Amino acid sequence: MRYVQRDGMPSGSNIGVRLKTVKMRRPASKNVGTRFAGTTRLSRYDRSSRRLVTSMQCRPQDMRLFELDYGDLIRAAFRIVPDSGWAQCANQTNEILIVYGPKHANERSIFDTSPYVLPPGRTTPDRWDCKGLLLPADRLIRFWWRRRQGPLAIKFWNHRRFWVRSVDVGIYASSWNNGVFEPSQINWAIPNLSYAQIEARAAGS
Repeated sequence: MRYVQRDGMPSGSNIGVRLKTVKMRRPASKNVGTRFAGTTRLSRYDRSSRRLVTSMQCRPQDMRLFELDYGDLIRAAFRIVPDSGWAQCANQTNEILIVYGPKHANERSIFDTSPYVLPPGRTTPDRWDCKGLLLPADRLIRFWWRRRQGPLAIKFWNHRRFWVRSVDVGIYASSWNNGVFEPSQINWAIPNLSYAQIEARAAGS
């Protein structure tokens, strides 16, 4: 509310007429939906064109996955340099191990490491930084307090010389590690593959 002085009234008069100020409102943007044939037709008011715009709304099952592969993703430029703080893994099992090592120049993924095959009874090279190992989905690794099942990435710091052994069928033990990670907890490839699947892929590569 506000007061105005009417013409003809004494200038010092406190008598006024109350006028009510009314603000004009623009039409609000509203979505008006009409369902038919399993979809929804949406109409909304577009203020710039001052007209109704109609579009068709998809159902959740209408949304189709757009598949990508590693080659479609932008990978930051990198340069492979020797690492003075390299770690080394000794495979003392009777199975192949997948170990994480330096980024390979031909590997297209956006992960920080690349996976390599380490045959039974072999050790990774000197001055070649082995970051850790992949535990397959159907294998267990025994720690002093419990067992963990794959798929997992077992990480080891630089300057470590670590080993992996078989303590029973499908069960590994290793040197004290520096971290155990599930998929998406670290920027390493941790595929959900059994040992037989890994072995078959390694034989075909």
